[in-house]
Amino acid sequence: MALQVEPKIKNLDYLKMFLTCFKHPKVSRHLSEIYQIDFHKPKIELESNNFEITSLLIVHFLQVVKAISKKGLKKGYYPVEDNLNARIKGKVNISNTLKRNILQGQNHKTVCNYQAFGIDCAENRLLKKALKFVQFYLSKNTIESQDVRQTLAYCLAPFELVSDEIDIRTIKNFKNNAFFKEYSEGLKLAKMILRRFAYNFKNTQNSKQTPPFYIDMSLLFEQYVYALLLEKNEVEYQVKASHKTVVDFLVSDMVVDTKYKPKKYKNSVEIEDIRQLSGYARDKKIRQELGLDEMDNAIIKCLIIYPDEDSNNDFSNLWNDSKEINNFVDFKKIGIKLPIYA
Repeated sequence: MALQVEPKIKNLDYLKMFLTCFKHPKVSRHLSEIYQIDFHKPKIELESNNFEITSLLIVHFLQVVKAISKKGLKKGYYPVEDNLNARIKGKVNISNTLKRNILQGQNHKTVCNYQAFGIDCAENRLLKKALKFVQFYLSKNTIESQDVRQTLAYCLAPFELVSDEIDIRTIKNFKNNAFFKEYSEGLKLAKMILRRFAYNFKNTQNSKQTPPFYIDMSLLFEQYVYALLLEKNEVEYQVKASHKTVVDFLVSDMVVDTKYKPKKYKNSVEIEDIRQLSGYARDKKIRQELGLDEMDNAIIKCLIIYPDEDSNNDFSNLWNDSKEINNFVDFKKIGIKLPIYA
């Protein structure tokens, strides 16, 4: 029997959080680390439609292909078989020439196989194939996300002259090209979509049967906060400290950390988190990052950001809008409201 663990916050709109992250290139590069799907294990049945991996996978894929489309599709070599009139190009396909031409009295034609150069290459065919699966899925199912169909239409437009004919064996053995970063991510997601539906359009019908997966909600919350902070503040992310430790954020003159602990921080704090941030604030590397030298004994401000369904903060006045944490100097916390399904 499969164990299903849902988010700590009921009806959390994780898709909206994900899309907010995608607005910022600095944040979007980390999104593939947020979730993982295990295609090697038996499928599980979900009790809730609000927390399902297919929608997240599709939205992620469309956003990556949208970025590819903006830059323009890459070109590459691809095999072509053509029945040429009174000329030869590449290698003559003797078998097909006999069947299609000689035996039919078409002696002036020759079937040839050659390499062409253009956008109809294997990489683009794989992306097109996955886009067609997404299109079929959206015709039968609903994703609670704004503009998803408009994004799909935008993505499909540049692929008009690209075929979606690609052999399953080619897909399974496809090697990503690390030189094209967006393509590498897009092809990886395309293969995941095709595997999600077992390479069959019939499997795009709405079903609660899904491969086992997990979403790292703490990391998603961290990235969501990062995206919101960038809209109103100068932010340094994942700053290296001593002893292989890493600080979530440096914002102005503050050490800032996220804690996905909605119930804990609503009315209290966790002393281990206080100790953690206090250690960061005394780390020489972090103090140097904030412009303090070894002779400066100034106390660095520490701030914890946590989910709070009653909050109306927008991070425009981060420190002043925060609440003091009793018994500690220059130590505060601030809640942020997360999106909820209507």
